[in-house]
Amino acid sequence: MGAYAQTRNTQEETLAQENYAEVKCRKQPLPKMFLGLAMSTTKKKRLYRSRKDRILGGVCGGIAEYMDTDPSLIRLLWVLVCLFWGLGIILYLAAWLIIPENPERK
Repeated sequence: MGAYAQTRNTQEETLAQENYAEVKCRKQPLPKMFLGLAMSTTKKKRLYRSRKDRILGGVCGGIAEYMDTDPSLIRLLWVLVCLFWGLGIILYLAAWLIIPENPERK
């Protein structure tokens, strides 16, 4: 083996060690600002009226599914809004017309 071959092997080993260090640095977690970009291929969460948890139009059940909470809690809050501010009935009817029914759950 000549001096050129030994020098080349040493250079390749050094390069391999540098690449290993570079790859090792890349395996650290991404900053939070990049996590949204990395997960952009996942299915987006959408607001639908519920077909499963419905009393009238499924608006409160759909909001509860979207927020991943108990539908009874959302209904209770909605009743309080109706009693104290009076806009709850109008908002419910508007939401019933605007929010589409969930196409996945039948």
